Amino acid sequence: MIEWIVVATLACTSVAVLGSGLVRKRRGDRPSVAPAPPTGPASDELSLNDVLLYLDEELWLAGVLELRSEEHTLRFFVCPRGEGRAWVVAPNPAAPPFLLDEGAERTLGAGAVPVELRHSGRIYKRVRVLDATVQCAGTWLPEVQGRVRMSWLEAPGERALCALDFAAGQRIALAGERMAGPLVERLPGTGRDPAPALTQP
Repeated sequence: MIEWIVVATLACTSVAVLGSGLVRKRRGDRPSVAPAPPTGPASDELSLNDVLLYLDEELWLAGVLELRSEEHTLRFFVCPRGEGRAWVVAPNPAAPPFLLDEGAERTLGAGAVPVELRHSGRIYKRVRVLDATVQCAGTWLPEVQGRVRMSWLEAPGERALCALDFAAGQRIALAGERMAGPLVERLPGTGRDPAPALTQP
């Protein structure tokens, strides 16, 4: 009697499992896989004279400073913004670029950029230093000369500070944050002027 009960229980379990599989097949169920979120244009795709649509702005990449060392090349795109200039730069080509504004001289202070500093309640840490030659192309560029030392600091919340210290003594001090990739739309080569070749300043 006990053997019959066990056999009957196993048979019912098998039918239930088979029935569940048939129902799943009929309903077209599939394992759910979350799609990868859009990241916007890859930063290594950016080119002089592109236009970036970001939030409520049109950022025209009007000029570029290209920093070159023996191992790295890093491009700083300048774009007119309001009455001044902003810069689009991507120290990590696999991630969305940063949008930086000028005017961070007081934050960074004079002299050598520190390894760590506090600003607006955040602690910025220096993550990269690059000694490079400079080539430039386009418009809206500052007048710069000689070699440059680039110091890059980052803080939690995708914030960044950057100092471009040129051999002639000029400093460009920048501050901003990483652009939200899904909100960036790239319009390639739709700026106002043909893209000129890079030249030595």
